[in-house]
Amino acid sequence: CVAGSVNQGYVKQSSAHVTVRASPRIAVPERQETDGLTHDSGKAVHIRCSASGYPYPYVSWYKDNQPLIFNDRIRRTDVQNIVIDKAGGLDYGDYTCVAKNSMGTDNVSRTLVINVQAKVMTLNASNERGYYLTGDKIVLTCVTEGSMASLSISWSKDGTSVDRLGALIREENDVELYDYLIKRSVLEIPVSRLEHEGNYRCSVENYLNLNRGDSKEMMIRVYPEAVAPKLLSGPLEVDTIDGNGPQSTEISEENNMIVTCYFSGAPPPWVTWRKNGEILKPISDDGRVKVLASNDGLNSNLVIMDAHKSDNGNYTCQGRNSEGFTAAGFLPIKIGFNPDTGGVKNGTNSSSPGLIFTLPVLFLWLLLV
Repeated sequence: CVAGSVNQGYVKQSSAHVTVRASPRIAVPERQETDGLTHDSGKAVHIRCSASGYPYPYVSWYKDNQPLIFNDRIRRTDVQNIVIDKAGGLDYGDYTCVAKNSMGTDNVSRTLVINVQAKVMTLNASNERGYYLTGDKIVLTCVTEGSMASLSISWSKDGTSVDRLGALIREENDVELYDYLIKRSVLEIPVSRLEHEGNYRCSVENYLNLNRGDSKEMMIRVYPEAVAPKLLSGPLEVDTIDGNGPQSTEISEENNMIVTCYFSGAPPPWVTWRKNGEILKPISDDGRVKVLASNDGLNSNLVIMDAHKSDNGNYTCQGRNSEGFTAAGFLPIKIGFNPDTGGVKNGTNSSSPGLIFTLPVLFLWLLLV
């Protein structure tokens, strides 16, 4: 405010600070985008909420009228905006930002649409290894996802339709969220026969990947009768041991080892490896020791990478199926210092780069009750 007198030749002025409280307001451009957001799956989605007001409003987020749960994938980029990394079908929904201060609230909602190409998520059998005896019921379950428009699931065996197999197929929706669908298809063969053995494929497609959909396959084996498992041999035939019993095998540190046990039996046996009586995990905590099965399930490999002295011990392999257990193959392993490696790991040295040792398995035939 300014005041003065021309005659007196003076001017006086005074100022004051005025604070105007205002209820939140979400910017008009944001309101004009309420018709929705559409993105492809697997990409990052940014959703903005530009709110103003005094006091400065706090912005909270909701999905389908429930508080939005933040995590490593769904997070705030600042106090108002959010990002969804690797957006997928389950992110489909109505997102609402609510701006609130002491003067009131404002909110804007948008529908996020995710275009999801049809995909086979899992394909499993009622017997997880896919081994059956004649007369057993075979059940295969295929779980798929995708935008539901034109989503179609089909089955084949060895490249041809399963129509002639006498199979029963049923489908059911596990999740139906707007246009997004998780759908399972179950193929059931009530009484298996030898001709049901083969490679089964579950395929799915929708309008986003028409004629080039996604698929997974699984080998199903059918055996005429159950046969008790037997431990045949390792890399050496059993009769070459000459009845001398188990012998110690010494391997240098920092080298790699592969030890194999060979089995017979129907269905092929589950194989358990033990070290000093303790069952080994399929993959050790440090990733160096692995148990690997062959495709036909009739041999099992124990792989030890970058051998340590901590790997010293007595190793056994044993198979089992519904008909019983095998004898146990027995191999004491000693890990010794290798002066030739010069500290180079993974079985490499100046003369034999990348060398992998295959050890003979010696057997102690045990009578199991």
